[in-house]
Amino acid sequence: MITTVEVPTSRCRFGMARVDITPPAGIYHRMWGAARQDRATGVHQPLFATAVAWAGLHDHAASAPFVLVALDHCLLWPAEMAELRAAVLDHVAVPPERLLITFSHTHGAGLIDRGRSHLPGGELLGPYFSELCRRAAACARQAVQQLAPVTITYGAGKCSLAGHRDFWDERSRQWVLGWNPDGPADETVLVARITTANDTPVAAPAPLTPTASHVPPTPTPSHAAVTPTPSHAAVTPSASGRQPAETLVATVVNYACHPTSLAWENSLISPDYVGALRDTIERCTGAPCLFLQGASGDLGPRYGFVGDPAVADRNGRQLAYAALSALEGLPPPNTRQTYVGPVVSGATIGVWAYESCDAEQQERAKVFACRRVNVPLPYRADRPALPALERERGEWQAKEQAALSAGDDRTAQEARAMVERCTRAITRWSQAPAGDTFLYELTFLRLGDAVWVFGEGELYQDFQRELRRRCPQRTLIIGELADGWRCTYLPTRDTYGKGIYEEQVALLAPGCLERVIDAAVASLASL
Repeated sequence: MITTVEVPTSRCRFGMARVDITPPAGIYHRMWGAARQDRATGVHQPLFATAVAWAGLHDHAASAPFVLVALDHCLLWPAEMAELRAAVLDHVAVPPERLLITFSHTHGAGLIDRGRSHLPGGELLGPYFSELCRRAAACARQAVQQLAPVTITYGAGKCSLAGHRDFWDERSRQWVLGWNPDGPADETVLVARITTANDTPVAAPAPLTPTASHVPPTPTPSHAAVTPTPSHAAVTPSASGRQPAETLVATVVNYACHPTSLAWENSLISPDYVGALRDTIERCTGAPCLFLQGASGDLGPRYGFVGDPAVADRNGRQLAYAALSALEGLPPPNTRQTYVGPVVSGATIGVWAYESCDAEQQERAKVFACRRVNVPLPYRADRPALPALERERGEWQAKEQAALSAGDDRTAQEARAMVERCTRAITRWSQAPAGDTFLYELTFLRLGDAVWVFGEGELYQDFQRELRRRCPQRTLIIGELADGWRCTYLPTRDTYGKGIYEEQVALLAPGCLERVIDAAVASLASL
């Protein structure tokens, strides 16, 4: 009979900072092939860069921190990613393997591709990206400077926002990206509550910049300052003025769902549902919230692909309420629940109570370890030749012009979308690493009872489902798009052959996702 229930816990040093990275209105914004407009016409909600640093409690001088920079963008191509990483590494003294850049993956932020500077709004891409690098680097440095001892307590909930998005269209006899009510969807929401003891010295930070959707954001980030995370009481002080034992520093929400509430009809810069998620949680907790995108390659909102920002806000609140429920269910920090014994009342009651963690769990919670693993994977056998892709793009460009001349708007619009597909394929394959093998990177950060696992590209949900099924003793935070999108998607083996989008854009051969899962499980066993 179980008489003690332990709660996954990390004890480490932690720092966090945030800066506004909202692009200016008028910048090139076209993320969707079906979009008719090229420029952003305004801002729905601001975009942020959030930097987080972790380090062990002991050996401060010998233990370099692990730094994560999370951007409210969809992705960056390899050239821009390399430049951004170099800028951050110039500002923080960490080995390259201890820096990761991830993305919320919002499709409402626009495509930051300096190769499109000749297009409408493209003249703003270069200056914006240079400023993004500067701000992200300063933000990372601020996070490292904020390092202080904390306790991280983990919990889980469920949210039905995400649905399976590989759908068979019976009428057109093709696979499309759309909600598939018959498909599986991982509803797991992982939350982390980060607290510090009130007697722990921490820097006095500036107030958090408001991000509520009704507050008009500044369209250009030219004067935004890095904002250290504020310290907020997790429990309201009593009327006697006594301080609570712990102070809430930040929360983390980890969930897998494409931020595609907004699509081709939207012309506003937007973090999609992530903005309302953060706003809702921060209003309720008084502390900043970091969102980490899970393995969402085949998951998206049940209702999305629209132009109405209210839909994105509603989706974000739905996830926020689920996360808040999980956060409310967490016990006090550094405690476990223990059966006390019976109390005779109208019935004989079995009483449970919270008690401090024992010495063994407290020491286990202090474990701090990092590891980066390369998994060699084969490219797909039908890898296209660049000259063939360029010829195909030229043919679609000619069709678009012919349709415009004939006044055939529908055909012209479809041809324009196909031109965009070809352009992206040329970019993907021209920047792919040379050779027959792709070295896929997995990064592991062990913080006490939890392991944070990060993988490149867009992983199908099987990645997180299988890791949690095969490593049930681990509390796993799963992040994708770690250091970019070089390999694009990692679909399941049986996805290949359907002709669906994720298969079409995948650079790697069938079975690569399964190899990555096996490698991750082996690494978790030895970490």
